[in-house]
Amino acid sequence: MIDDLNREQDGATEVWTGKSFTTYEGELSSSSVYPIFVQELRSVDVELLGGDQTSRFFSCEEDYSCDSIYEPGYSYAGYVLVSHSDTWRIKFSGDVIGDSDVMIKQVPISDDEGVLQLGLGCSGICVSLLFFGVGLIFALTLKGGIENPVSLDRSI
Repeated sequence: MIDDLNREQDGATEVWTGKSFTTYEGELSSSSVYPIFVQELRSVDVELLGGDQTSRFFSCEEDYSCDSIYEPGYSYAGYVLVSHSDTWRIKFSGDVIGDSDVMIKQVPISDDEGVLQLGLGCSGICVSLLFFGVGLIFALTLKGGIENPVSLDRSI
C-alpha cells in the first residue's frame, strides 16, 4: 500500500486541513487511500469512527513507513482505508500540546491489477469452454465401439 501512496503522491488532492482535538466528517471512497499528516514535531491519535477490521486507520508504525512520505511542514502519521464509500468521521485526539495542524489527502488507488485479473479470468473461462466443446464433439462422434476385424474360424 505504501508503494501505491509513494507512486500516486503526485495525483493526491487535499481533502481537509484543520486543528487537532476535532473530528472530520466527509465522504470517503473505497477506491482511494487517505494519508494523514500532522504538523512537524507533533503527534496525534487518529480513529475512524464506526470502522472495523477492513475500514480503519493504519498507523505508519504498523508498517514502518513513517519516514517514507514527505509533505513540507508535516509528518506522515498513517492512512485511512475504507471498504465501502460512505460518509465517515475521523477523530483526531491525543495531542499533548493541542492545536496542531492536521491534513487529510486523497490518493486514488490504481486498479491496473484488477483489470489484469479480470482479463485473465475471462481468458480462463473461454479456454475452459473451448476444451469442453471439443470434448463434447469427440464424445458424440466417437460413441460407437471398436469392432474387431479379426474373426476366428472355429470349424477347425
